[in-house]
Amino acid sequence: MTRHSVGHEMLNLINGSKWETRPNISKNAKIMIHPELKNVMLLKPGCYMNVSGTVVSPVWQRIKENLGKQGHNVRLICIHDELSKEAGQFQLRYGEVSSRGHNGLRSVVGHFGNDFFRFGVGIGRPDDKKNVAEYVLSKMPRNEWEKIVWDVSPKLNDVIEMLAKADTVELKNGKLVGK
Repeated sequence: MTRHSVGHEMLNLINGSKWETRPNISKNAKIMIHPELKNVMLLKPGCYMNVSGTVVSPVWQRIKENLGKQGHNVRLICIHDELSKEAGQFQLRYGEVSSRGHNGLRSVVGHFGNDFFRFGVGIGRPDDKKNVAEYVLSKMPRNEWEKIVWDVSPKLNDVIEMLAKADTVELKNGKLVGK
């Protein structure tokens, strides 16, 4: 597993036994639903991360239209690697914020706009900033992945549950508040 694939790996972590794959929604993405969290879907694009907006946007628009008609609050959260945070840390952001050079986020913004949450999973930053591409594509050390599993994964589950159950949510000082 590379540092750059940490978003997909986080989906694999939370994609436990209760999540069911939904066929025939998209040929370019794997989509899973949870029987208890009716308005939550996990979408894993089947393309290169740097062009993921081409898959996320049309699928998301279709989901948003269908669930919105049924009166569900529909929210998108992109889970991605975050250089500005160390392994074991995360950052939740929303709306018109910088993509910080992350081409996958830039692709989603370019095809979809800024109306989504960003859950950045810390991967740390290389000492030599010239080698960022090499760093994010390098294998993640086991001890860093374990920090993410134990420290970040439960927080992601909390965020997903709040987004699913709260009528309204807002971000205050980096923390999600639901009502």
